[in-house]
Amino acid sequence: MRNLAEIRSQFPALKSGTAFLENAGGSQAPIQVIDRISNFLTDCNVQLGASYPQSVAATEIVAQAHQMVNNFAGGDESYGTVLGASTTALCFMLADCFSRELKPGDAIILPENGHEANINPWLRLEEKGIEIRWWKIDREAGDCTLETLSRVLDEKVKLVAVCQVSNLLGGIHDLSEICRMAHAVGAQVVADGVAFAPHLPMTVAEWDVDFYVFSTYKVFGPHLAAMIGKRSAWAELRGANHFFIKDDYFPGKFQPGSVGHEGCAGILGSLAYFDWLGVDGYATIATNEQVLTRHLIEFLATHSRYQLVGPTNNRVSTISFTHKTLSPSHVVET
Repeated sequence: MRNLAEIRSQFPALKSGTAFLENAGGSQAPIQVIDRISNFLTDCNVQLGASYPQSVAATEIVAQAHQMVNNFAGGDESYGTVLGASTTALCFMLADCFSRELKPGDAIILPENGHEANINPWLRLEEKGIEIRWWKIDREAGDCTLETLSRVLDEKVKLVAVCQVSNLLGGIHDLSEICRMAHAVGAQVVADGVAFAPHLPMTVAEWDVDFYVFSTYKVFGPHLAAMIGKRSAWAELRGANHFFIKDDYFPGKFQPGSVGHEGCAGILGSLAYFDWLGVDGYATIATNEQVLTRHLIEFLATHSRYQLVGPTNNRVSTISFTHKTLSPSHVVET
């Protein structure tokens, strides 16, 4: 297992001496990502699909990024990956595709604890007669629960949007069980893994999730996002790309215009960083996070002025809290 000093040496930004506490907004980039992007822009910043060496290299890098993200997220041959500018952009793209398939009276379930990226795109379908149902937070549990989901789930529901980990509350949802419940009534699941992917390994095929999206820039990569979906689910949708893009052209028909080529090189760099960490890379991350998380939760529990928001266990290191008398900005400044 890599030690902390070795890990820190891979991040040039840490030489500034600043403690970056904003992983929820994006992680710093390791040298592997920086070098891959720089090399791409230097060596093969050209159009894809041509026969000359630079274009062949660029085309292969973009294809590899899609396949390796699928592998990294635990997908198998039954899944395919679409890349985009952000999780929000990909969810808007998917919602646009579903808007042409759903009918008035169909229902979509949205979580009260969800991230805006996987809520607002679906809310707009209400204008087309789609019923929006809210998956309520159980106030006693401090999070959305399977029990509160079961209360709004029936055969009218065609899609369940879920955040695997709330970006505010930090609790981990049982995605496998959510998918089982949704599939039992004929609904599909689109899961926001933005707050899960930086902390724990993804296994989309094991979870049997229909669509899974996360931000690569929150997992040590460039400012892009990835949506991994069942090929059978993608095949049911009409893409949002140019009219001359054939329906069987995947993933191109779901990537309007194109995707950032140098960003694809950066994605390969982030996966190279995980390879450098070793087979226990996520275990290394978790070990260091758990120490910091435990210290902060214990501090909040022993100081009556602070109130932890969300569950105390089965969670990641995303932590929200309030102060009885100070505003959030005052807490940060002091």
